[in-house]
Amino acid sequence: LMLTEMDHPFSRGEKVYDVTFENVQAGLRTDYLFRLANQRGGIVLGTGDLSELALGWSTYGVGDQMSHYNVNGGVPKTLIQHLIR
Repeated sequence: LMLTEMDHPFSRGEKVYDVTFENVQAGLRTDYLFRLANQRGGIVLGTGDLSELALGWSTYGVGDQMSHYNVNGGVPKTLIQHLIR
């Protein structure tokens, strides 16, 4: 419905997977997670890291960078790789 109201080509059956398409998906996922957490008395854990935030590889405000608590928020991706090994 959202893509239709935006007149996005995907809503007309075109296989357009651009940034707008990806951001709508991220926003809807986040919306669903927050509603589910609210219903079950839980919280939303974020998985974004410092490198993603610094480079802009995230959907800020309504997507990847939105959570109640971000477990990797202050850790760069290069350090995370060493921490999980």
